[in-house]
This record gives sequence, structure tokens and C-alpha cells, in this order.
Amino acid sequence: MDHEGLAELPAVKHEAISLVEGTHFTTLFSWNMRGAEDLARVLWPEALGDSGRPAFGLAG
Repeated sequence: MDHEGLAELPAVKHEAISLVEGTHFTTLFSWNMRGAEDLARVLWPEALGDSGRPAFGLAG
């Protein structure tokens, strides 16, 4: 965000930057799907709501 080459981008100017977990895009398929969900929630929050979803894992 502090890089001068990015300073003129509208998203940077308006502080409209969202981060998603990078490992969700570079690991196993199930995590890739979680990454796609995370990105979709950033792009269309009104359609997808909050991320109130269970974590992946084995049932105990």
C-alpha cells in the first residue's frame, strides 16, 4: 500500500483493499474452493453474507 507505483490506483486511494488467505489458492483442492469462496465474499458481500462457516477438519 505504501509503494508509490500503487498510490494512484483507485482501490489504494480509497482504502478499498481486501486480503484473502493466499494459501487457500496454492494448496489442496478443498482449500482452493475455500479461497474461491473467500474471494467471492469480498467481491459480492451482499449476495454471500459473512463467512460464518465451519473450519475444515476431521469430526471429533
